Amino acid sequence: MLFDKLWIGMNKMSNFYSMKHYSFTFKSLVMFAIKSHNSKNECLSTYITYWTDNNKATLEDLKYFIVSIINFGMFGKPMVYTDICRFVGNTTEQFCSRWMQIEAFYAVFWNHNATRAISYESY
Repeated sequence: MLFDKLWIGMNKMSNFYSMKHYSFTFKSLVMFAIKSHNSKNECLSTYITYWTDNNKATLEDLKYFIVSIINFGMFGKPMVYTDICRFVGNTTEQFCSRWMQIEAFYAVFWNHNATRAISYESY
């Protein structure tokens, strides 16, 4: 029997049935790993708030917290807040009302001060 050296015999019996099971198992494991990894990151980004630390109720602190809320927004962390008006020391009522106007753009409205500081409420 003569045959051509370039001819490839594709008519032989083959069983690729197990290949489907292997492919399904591999894809399932990869998708499970991706979903479990993404769910951990999603939880951290979605349900955690970020507090920007205590402030001294100065104009520099107010400028810093405006920049920090913009930065956290670019990082994909929308739940950012700070202490309104002050935490350390006293401030004026006018400056406190300005701070509350800025705080309206924050995700959490948090009025908190030190024990001996004058308390300014929003009402």
